[in-house]
Amino acid sequence: MAKARESISASAAPIVLDLCSGTGDLAIDLHERLRIPVVASDFCHPMLVRSLAKMRHARIQDSTPVIEADSLTLPFAERTFDVATVAFGLRNLEDPVQGLGEMK
Repeated sequence: MAKARESISASAAPIVLDLCSGTGDLAIDLHERLRIPVVASDFCHPMLVRSLAKMRHARIQDSTPVIEADSLTLPFAERTFDVATVAFGLRNLEDPVQGLGEMK
């Protein structure tokens, strides 16, 4: 697993945070379709191991780092990301309102 800003190259492109990323399908799709840096974040280590394997298989692990983090207490400074996404994971948060606040 990587640290967010250390793994993201300096770029004028927007940087996306995919929360509750699970096995990384949305993060991979975003990166492949838009060709922009995406950070995949989830609190479930086994899911992130699977995600990292997918990133390596797609050869995008350098531009799509995998970060183990709780969506309710994100370890990123404000305005680190330009866009935040969450697919099905929002329903699994203990406090969805707090999770949305962290995204904001």
